[in-house]
Amino acid sequence: MVTSVVRIGIVGCGMAARIRLDRFLALDGVSIAGCADPELQTARALADRTSLRTGAGPAATPVPAFADHRELLRQVAPDALAIF
Repeated sequence: MVTSVVRIGIVGCGMAARIRLDRFLALDGVSIAGCADPELQTARALADRTSLRTGAGPAATPVPAFADHRELLRQVAPDALAIF
């Protein structure tokens, strides 16, 4: 049986996204494709937290962060967006 993974992009990386991140990561077949927030530092913080929670080591590809959601859509092309 083939299992597909839904790649979710997170737009708006504040408190609501941080609270729900663990719920997303607990779901089988879900991965975080990228994070976007007008405050790039906030997007990077959530992307780094995502990488740590998924056990991504130094050799793994880190979760990308963007200051503009349109860049996330262009560069990562997630299957779905979670907008907070």
